Amino acid sequence: SVATGILVAALAGHRAIFILMPVVLFARMALNAIDGMLAREHGQASKLGMYLNELCDVVSDLALILAFAALFSAWGVVAFAITAVLVEFAGVLGIAAGTGRNYA
Repeated sequence: SVATGILVAALAGHRAIFILMPVVLFARMALNAIDGMLAREHGQASKLGMYLNELCDVVSDLALILAFAALFSAWGVVAFAITAVLVEFAGVLGIAAGTGRNYA
């Protein structure tokens, strides 16, 4: 995701490059879900793994979101990125409070 974000930002003048975004987002979400399912199914889930998963999700999302700053208003994109981080943080707080994560 970080490499895609850098590539898209560097080639933002070629709008066709933005077609990579949904493809990469879908692949990242699918692989993330599979990774979590495999860890739980094979008894390899850990608190460190959960922490690293959440951290990498935020970094990946930011890399892809911030690539749009090359094309649109930087302030608007940064505001959207901050909102995305806050939403992710709210999900992590649910886990920390012991209530789990709610995707509804």
